[in-house]
Formats: sequence, C-alpha cells, structure tokens
Amino acid sequence: MKFEIRINSGLYPENQYSKKLFEEGAIRPEMDCFDYNVIEAYFQDLVKDIKVDNSINDWTLFVDIYLGGAMNRKEIAIGKRGITYINTNEKAVSIRISLPTKEEIDWGITKKHRFNEYAKRNNDNGFTIIPVDYNQFENMTDYIESSIKLALMRMFIDGISLKKQKIKI
Repeated sequence: MKFEIRINSGLYPENQYSKKLFEEGAIRPEMDCFDYNVIEAYFQDLVKDIKVDNSINDWTLFVDIYLGGAMNRKEIAIGKRGITYINTNEKAVSIRISLPTKEEIDWGITKKHRFNEYAKRNNDNGFTIIPVDYNQFENMTDYIESSIKLALMRMFIDGISLKKQKIKI
C-alpha cells in the first residue's frame, strides 16, 4: 500500500479584495510557517510498518490535512470515513485543524482578509474530535506541527477501514 500526505489551506477569501490576493498567489501564512519535510518524514516513519491485507496492497491512501477548521471551534477534526475511489484504487481521508485568529492569541492569523467559512458543522457525527488549547503553544509553527503529528497518530491508532480491512498501527 502506498501512503501520501497532502496539506492545504482551508481558509477562503472573505471579499473581492481578498479573492484577488488569492488569485495572484498571495502569501498564506499558515502554509509558510511549518516545515513540510518534517511532517512528511514523521508521516512516512509512522506508516512504514503498517501491514495490510493483499487485497488492498495496490491501493493508495491519501491523508488530506486542511489548515482551517470549523468556525468558532478550537479543535482537530479527524474524518472517520473518507472517500473511496474504486476505479483508481484510492482512498482519501481528511483532517481539519482549526486556526486561531489574532483576537484569540497573539500568534494567530489576521481575520481581516481571511476566514474559514466552509466548515459549519452542526454535529460531530463522522468525526473524531480532539479539543485544542491555543495557549499551550508558543507560535503557529509549534501549533501546526504538533497538531498534525497528534492527528496522524490518532488516525492510525484508531485505524482506517478499506474494503473491510483495517489500516492501523
């Protein structure tokens, strides 16, 4: 089985001015404040010893991490089900990490031109929720890297189902 991790911003522009900035490739501070290679190395180390059944050996598992979670929530949300693409032998599961604003903590993101409107979850069904306390972290880098590692570990301890097989450490 092949394992891949993808990290994306889950924050969207609030108004026309912000949309133009995004289209022109404006800097997304949440994407520039962590070392992707550190996360990739941690991920590959975590999954290297996972044994899977031969029936799913030719599959690829994508873990999509979105920085920017549900509005007004301080949490890491780990999707329990994911999406299975039978035609291409792929499964995608997601993790959503909420980001604090500067109003919540001094190292947070600026809310003026950014927000995370997309996720307005009314209930927690289908997600494993890990509450976070932004005050436990000194900066955005520490918060994002620690949260990603915690979420990945939890995801693979709980396990992911694919074709009635469990993928777990």
